[in-house]
Amino acid sequence: MEFVVVVPTIRQDREGFRETISAIEASFTLPTDFRVLDGVGGKVAALNRAYDEVLLRTSAPVYVTLDDDFVPPVGWQDKVARAFEMFDRVGVVCPWPGDSAVWLDYVGADSCEQWASREGLRHRFLKPWRHIPGCLLAFRRECVVAMEKMPESQRRYDIYEDCWRGRMAYKLGWRSMYVEAGECRFKPYEDSDEYLAEKADAIDQSRLEAGKVLAQFGLGDPLSWRMRRFAARALGRTKPAANTSREALEKRR
Repeated sequence: MEFVVVVPTIRQDREGFRETISAIEASFTLPTDFRVLDGVGGKVAALNRAYDEVLLRTSAPVYVTLDDDFVPPVGWQDKVARAFEMFDRVGVVCPWPGDSAVWLDYVGADSCEQWASREGLRHRFLKPWRHIPGCLLAFRRECVVAMEKMPESQRRYDIYEDCWRGRMAYKLGWRSMYVEAGECRFKPYEDSDEYLAEKADAIDQSRLEAGKVLAQFGLGDPLSWRMRRFAARALGRTKPAANTSREALEKRR
């Protein structure tokens, strides 16, 4: 089974970048067309360009978007390929990153069903309307083509793209799942204060608009979730959302 793997990034000049890209390449065990994309205009814009310039020009059955600081284990492609072969309506697959408290917080373990096994493949489906964080999203080609391109905001950083893709896949009738493939690694970079400040400001702006963007495409939170939040606010039981940014993930290691 052939893969196309794209990595949108603006960290090409960071120390350790080439080593990380080499480690990602070393994890491949199946035929792979590997592309490092210029992400200077933002991740969403880069992935939308890749939709036209990469995805629609290949017939590879698996299309992967991968963050530049996430290194999957050797052999992850074999597990992903088996998942697509075994489950007809699975459209999105990700290797399970690990069982540490930090990774469980990052993926949102309450978003997942219990572990199951089929023909030796350990896996866990996501619950309805939940999504996989965008560290690594392996799409069945038919699924990602049908999703089409994401809405662009002209910001470099948006918080909705992973949710948008996960919910759009589900809306189109596809399921998402994790597969057990071995421990994944996170590669921190020394980003400048200016970079981090710009990113934080853009994410804050995106957070204010994410609900509207998702609702525009029929991907807003289910009514039952909104009612629970309303009840929690009325009872004074709401609390700030957990910080599951990649910077927070590293700080908590």
